[in-house]
Amino acid sequence: MARLIFAAEDHVLESIGLPVLDPVALLPNGKSPVIKFADGEDPRAPILVPRPADTHLLLAPPDMEVLVGCPLIAGTSILEDHDQLRVGSRLFRYTTCDWIDPQRRERFDREALCPVDMLAISPGEEAVFCPRCGYGMHVGCITPDLEECLICGCPVAHSEERAMELTTTNGGLK
Repeated sequence: MARLIFAAEDHVLESIGLPVLDPVALLPNGKSPVIKFADGEDPRAPILVPRPADTHLLLAPPDMEVLVGCPLIAGTSILEDHDQLRVGSRLFRYTTCDWIDPQRRERFDREALCPVDMLAISPGEEAVFCPRCGYGMHVGCITPDLEECLICGCPVAHSEERAMELTTTNGGLK
C-alpha cells in the first residue's frame, strides 16, 4: 500500500494510507495534512493520483517545488519509494511498504469475491484492500485472527504499534 509518512526530524508523526482509487491533495497547513481531492477543489495544492501497481502520479503547479531534490517537469512526476515531498513546512516521505490496514476502507467500485468468506462484495460496499494483490475483503472479515492476506501473504497491522513497526522496517524512515 502506498503511504505518506508525515515526519518531523527523524521520527514518524503519522503514517497515512493513500486511497487505492481516489486522488488526494496535500495541504501545507490545517488539521489534516492529506484530504481526498474532489472535482472543483482548488488545484493549487499538490495532488497524488493513483496509478496501476500501487504507484502515484504527483501533479503540482509548475512553480511549486514539492519533490525534494528533483525538479518537476511540467508539474508532474511519478513517485518512487522513499521520495520526499515538502508542502509548506510539512515534510512527507512516500513509501510503497506493504501491509493491510484494517482502518483504511474504501468503497468497492465493482462486484468481487472476498477471499476470506467467499461471499460477494457489492459495488458501493465498504471493503479493505490488500495493497499487494489488490483483492478486497469485507470489513467484518478482518478479525484479529487474520494475520495475513489469504491470497498473497501480505501482513495485517491490527494495532498502531504493529503499523509503525511495519512502516519503519518496510520502507518508512531509515
